[in-house]
Amino acid sequence: MKYKNDASFLIDKTLSLYEHQSSYNPNMPLRGFLYYADLYRKLIHRSERLYSKHLLKIPRPHYIVFYNGSEKDMAEERRTLRLSDAFETDTGAGEYEWTATMININSGKN
Repeated sequence: MKYKNDASFLIDKTLSLYEHQSSYNPNMPLRGFLYYADLYRKLIHRSERLYSKHLLKIPRPHYIVFYNGSEKDMAEERRTLRLSDAFETDTGAGEYEWTATMININSGKN
């Protein structure tokens, strides 16, 4: 299966990915993580050594999901979904986190 995202842009060292959803999906942070892994893989040139002593700088991710589905699934104007909610065990504060910001674009919202 090949993943596709709606739109992604690299502007001023920020890799922005925008997606549209008409149905609520709590797996958006995981999907975004996988999209970004593919995008970062394409951005890293073969000449750059991922396993070297030098830090490989990457663009900051910015992931937005525009939602226009059912009001009962998302009544608020904005919701942050976290990848850590899917972890089978609690990771504790300060460990790894990946988020998807959902913005409700239904009539009367935002």
